[in-house]
Amino acid sequence: MVGTTDPHRSFDAIDLQGLATFAQITGAALRSAQAREEREQRIRRLSALNVLAWQLAALHEPYDIARLAYEAAGDLIPRDAFYIARFDAEKREFDFVLQADGEDVWRGERYPLGIGATSQVVMTGEVYLVRASDDAHQRQGMTFGEATRVSGSAAHVPLKSRGRLVGVLSSQSYAAGAFDDEDLVVLQSLANLVATAFENAEHMQQMRELYLASVRALAAAVDARDPYTRSHSARVAALARTVAEEMRLGPDTLRRVQLGALLHDIGKIGIPDAILNKPGPLTDDEWVLMRTHPAVGASILAAVEPLRDLVPIVRTHHERYDGRGYPEGLAGEAIPIESHIVAASDAFEVIVSRRAYKQAQTVEFACAELVRCRGEQFHPEVVDAFLRVIERDRQH
Repeated sequence: MVGTTDPHRSFDAIDLQGLATFAQITGAALRSAQAREEREQRIRRLSALNVLAWQLAALHEPYDIARLAYEAAGDLIPRDAFYIARFDAEKREFDFVLQADGEDVWRGERYPLGIGATSQVVMTGEVYLVRASDDAHQRQGMTFGEATRVSGSAAHVPLKSRGRLVGVLSSQSYAAGAFDDEDLVVLQSLANLVATAFENAEHMQQMRELYLASVRALAAAVDARDPYTRSHSARVAALARTVAEEMRLGPDTLRRVQLGALLHDIGKIGIPDAILNKPGPLTDDEWVLMRTHPAVGASILAAVEPLRDLVPIVRTHHERYDGRGYPEGLAGEAIPIESHIVAASDAFEVIVSRRAYKQAQTVEFACAELVRCRGEQFHPEVVDAFLRVIERDRQH
């Protein structure tokens, strides 16, 4: 609108034509600016989804996957409340991997298939869009967000991988009509990425289980050569993992500790039975041969790509904290913490077990040996964690 305060001023045809032209130019400019803003928003969204795709590929735990998706959703779509639920078709129930109200995020629980909006997605295989707070299915389902503020709108989308529905992803807003068609497309793209990540995580878990079974079989084959060491590696692995957990080490380190302990003696496959099963002390020459097993074990694992990160553990599990071990005479922090844990666990298990050359000792004697050699043969922090584990086990 254009006006004037001059009572003697009026707009003639030329003025009107000029104003009309100006209005058309302004309208075109505004439309162009809006189109540019929408285009830039699409580019930002596509870029964010592209980055998310390769970030998800590096994750293998369902909660980590869901958490990353939740964080990404905050930059992509309206999100006052949010959840990701996996669906178990056999049990007909949901596992809410993650739930969120604003910035408060927590692990959810399991709920049976019902008649709410989440269940509608599973039963139809389609997006269920809630446009207002009076939606019947939304009211019959679970409540999310603040109890005093009912979600005004929500988009519940299926998690599908290779045509198979594996769960539901939902983003909710306290405002009515918060989701447009483009939001739904973005949300479905996000859901597809999450579904694929979940499937990849399942495959990775299956591979880990097969891989661990193979490692256990390999360790058992070595232990079986000596009737006194049968299941030795499995017992050392259980001890080592428990100690590592007591030390609050990360999941990757826990994995390496457990697998490194299972395979710590794999190099003994090259040691003659006459030496392994000898009831008396070894000669100097026999000790030279026996002390080759860490390096032999390391070379065996180095040739197997999935086991390559265990090489330092197997190679150094007979090194000592004071530097008087073998094969390289490493000391202190130059030895991986995983090796320190395996060394202490191995020594403890040997002490309390019967061997061809000795009788089994008591747990009390084994603990006393760990304390006696603390700071010399064994890492002090490892010994302290070991003793806490033993004491807690005694109390139960």
